[in-house]
Amino acid sequence: MKELLPLISFVLLSILASSAHGAQDYVIEIGHGHMSPDHLLLQTDDRIVFKNVVHMEGGHSVVVSNSENIASSPAMSKGEQWIYEFNDPGNFTFFLKEHPQVTAKATVFTENVMEVAINDLRKEMVSYSIGFDFGEKVVKKLDNLDLQLFLAGLQHAYNDEDAKLNEEEMAFIIVDYKRQVARQAKARLENLADENLIRSREFLVKHRQGSGVEVSNSGLQFKIVRKGHGRTPVIGDKVRVHYKGMFTNQVVFDDTHQVGVSEFVLTSQVLPGIVEGITLMSEGGKIQLAVPPHLGYGNKGQRNVENELLSIEPNATLLFEIELFEIVGENLISDDAGADTGPVEGK
Repeated sequence: MKELLPLISFVLLSILASSAHGAQDYVIEIGHGHMSPDHLLLQTDDRIVFKNVVHMEGGHSVVVSNSENIASSPAMSKGEQWIYEFNDPGNFTFFLKEHPQVTAKATVFTENVMEVAINDLRKEMVSYSIGFDFGEKVVKKLDNLDLQLFLAGLQHAYNDEDAKLNEEEMAFIIVDYKRQVARQAKARLENLADENLIRSREFLVKHRQGSGVEVSNSGLQFKIVRKGHGRTPVIGDKVRVHYKGMFTNQVVFDDTHQVGVSEFVLTSQVLPGIVEGITLMSEGGKIQLAVPPHLGYGNKGQRNVENELLSIEPNATLLFEIELFEIVGENLISDDAGADTGPVEGK
């Protein structure tokens, strides 16, 4: 930790110092259902470069607003950008005209106010921020930790004081603790996988009894909502679709309607249940799927690093609604044609 502190301090101090010296440009990327970063601290004359990094039919339009003014960008296609300069201090909100729930914000100070704030609060802000961040991301997740002894050890190391244990003892204890944590995490994951497998089986038994639901030889459950009248895709074809992925409690974890139509090639990189479901459709059709674990993310699941609540648990059954617009390429053996990869296996 002692070696890490100077590095973290340097990064934070660099950010604070740069904010106090001259106008700068900051980039906000418009991605799949979010803007990143979603909060900036600026000074007057700074500019934000809004950059669209995803494809959406019709493009993205950014709206900038505060209590006095509102401005809007033209529609931006993938790769295009729009620059907004902040001439006045205040609190600003940004959102997409097409998807108002996708937001970001900025707090803008005058240059003098920013300099005073940084000079007065640099040490306090950095110290507290490092402590909170470390506590939130590391300490909070450690089991069987005595907080007072942890803080004592941290203070001894930071002040170059002698440790209460020798290096060999501490090295052995830390390695053994990591092994213990890994064993416990593996056991929790295995128990969760077993529980979810039972839930999935119970859900699928009931779901297959629904009106219009059919079951394929692989165990995929599907319902044709709308028959298409075009071509039927096969493995290796590139398709253009809208899809919405949900847990069995109807919580949505992925939705292309929020970010634009998706194009991908039907390969082994895409979830088997999705590939099979799409090959049951024709252009213009719409289908509902119940994807069993073995045709989805299996007993590993899929972590969502941005929102743990949307992580896919091991052995989870997933529901999808898919609308096939068209086949845009045939007999492609890879998905390197600049398309998305769709719901990806093991991603």
